[in-house]
Amino acid sequence: MATARAFCAPSHGVCAPDQGECLRCQQTDSAAQISEVAALILGPADNDARAALCRVLAEHALAYETPDSLVVIESVRPQLSALADLLSNSLSPGALASIQAAYAPTGGATAEKRLAALLHAAPLPRLLENAAHEWVREVLDREWLVSVFHPIVDIESGAPFAYEALLRAQWPGAPELIGAPRIIEACEKLRLQHQLDQRARRAAIRSAAQLGFETARIFINFLPNTIYDPKICLRTTMEAAEEYNIPLERLVLEVVETEKIEDTARLNRILDYYRERGIGTAVDDMGAGFTSIELLRALRPDFVKIDRDVVREAERNVPTRRLFEGIVKVARDLRCKVIAEGIETPAQAFMCRDIGVHYLQGFLFARPANPPQPLAYDMREPLRVAA
Repeated sequence: MATARAFCAPSHGVCAPDQGECLRCQQTDSAAQISEVAALILGPADNDARAALCRVLAEHALAYETPDSLVVIESVRPQLSALADLLSNSLSPGALASIQAAYAPTGGATAEKRLAALLHAAPLPRLLENAAHEWVREVLDREWLVSVFHPIVDIESGAPFAYEALLRAQWPGAPELIGAPRIIEACEKLRLQHQLDQRARRAAIRSAAQLGFETARIFINFLPNTIYDPKICLRTTMEAAEEYNIPLERLVLEVVETEKIEDTARLNRILDYYRERGIGTAVDDMGAGFTSIELLRALRPDFVKIDRDVVREAERNVPTRRLFEGIVKVARDLRCKVIAEGIETPAQAFMCRDIGVHYLQGFLFARPANPPQPLAYDMREPLRVAA
């Protein structure tokens, strides 16, 4: 018999592993994928709320069952948006607030599936509010996340030194990719940041392996506040690297959302876990907000990325250029390699070289793509733009 395990409370900022697994990384806070045949389990708190709910469903000819004082609507996915509008507009705020709701696999009227679903129940208003974002659960669970790659160029040789993996989603049969902001917004609404972070790292490694990068390093973003214990929360990242035959020495894990770092000591423990395994470390957006020299000294990453706004302002603003120069000096003293982001013009590229930057990244060279685009600008011949 399997040992019972539990998720940490939704208000916690970190995942709480139990019995050797990080459940917040492995599950999507739902008893099942919200597939085309998923069922919606509704648990009214009293008979009045139950009667009002059943009356609304009956008046609109929506099929439902009522086992054990619950209300079960089968195959809800195709009608989820319309159902959300109907219940929000037809039930009183009091009735809505008194109903707990969860998704279950089709056949949710069975006692076992009802119980599994109700372990993850949420107030009906919250579920209805988030109905428009439910698609992201399927993206996560079915591994529809993919990466596009943005080159990081060696400032001396002009050749790609590395590629940053940038998050996208590919719905089967759809020609366009879903952008990272939409994916992140949906996961934030459904409190799936932990699961997104873990699956995005795996998707980046899988996408890199499919492209057959032979020597270039792969920069992969991660959210430090989603990681409780590196040995548990990062296990799938290590497993993916082994599965797809990507040497750990070619990976660079890049700290993003640095303005939200809550515990620098804990972040250092995470970075140490990477370093011990030969994985490179990087800090993003240096110079933005309070992300500054003190953080750089505390973390001592292998790479530091200068925020694009700093690069842009340094062209025309003397104080910002002094800030840029100061960060680069400290980074070089700490033996960190410096990457300047957001490079869009040759003037920016050569300013960065004069300041002492090691690598460049930006639309001057290529836009993110899968497979990566050929470089459109050659640093060795600054006046020539490649055809």
